[in-house]
Amino acid sequence: MSDTPSLITALQSGDTSPETIARVIERLRELEKRCDVMKQLAEVLVRVAG
Repeated sequence: MSDTPSLITALQSGDTSPETIARVIERLRELEKRCDVMKQLAEVLVRVAG
């Protein structure tokens, strides 16, 4: 399960501990991969529908 909401809350509360920052970076990398997959899927759909 995503801990994005808890990470956002932690950052908004001023938590800039190395552990929190590491978790934020890890989550951003996961989201980047997911976005890349969605982009590839969209490109395939455009080709198929085109």
